[in-house]
Amino acid sequence: MRDDTESILARVRERWVAEGATPASPAGVAEMAGFEERYGVRLPAEVRAYFGALNGMAEGWDAELVAWWPLGRVRTVAEEMAGHGSPMPAASEHFCFADYSVWALAYAVRLTADPDQPAPVVVVRGMNDHVPAAPSFRDFLAAYLNDPYAALHPRSST
Repeated sequence: MRDDTESILARVRERWVAEGATPASPAGVAEMAGFEERYGVRLPAEVRAYFGALNGMAEGWDAELVAWWPLGRVRTVAEEMAGHGSPMPAASEHFCFADYSVWALAYAVRLTADPDQPAPVVVVRGMNDHVPAAPSFRDFLAAYLNDPYAALHPRSST
């Protein structure tokens, strides 16, 4: 985890509070371990730090109309898209952690059994439609603080 991750998380919290959103209670060690056990993954340090410090929002949205989910709400893209057709490739490795405008879009991070693997973030725009947003969860949060619209609505590379 980079040294500035704590600073980024503090700035995200400040932003949410200033915008009227209520951060959720931090996820505990047992909750994170239960999530890892249920899905057969290990949370990378930056993702663990996020859920241990912020854990999404208890209620409300940010100024960009994004609801950031607490760990208890986080599910795979495959679970979220069940019944809506064939989901994107590796849908069981990508975990939705936030949505824009009541699931017009979702934001998902790739998690594996190896916490040292990169945890890139993608924007899920539909059953088979996703766009890379950031090479890591930490980079996604930093981009969100710097230019929220660009971070949350990346242009497709195609």
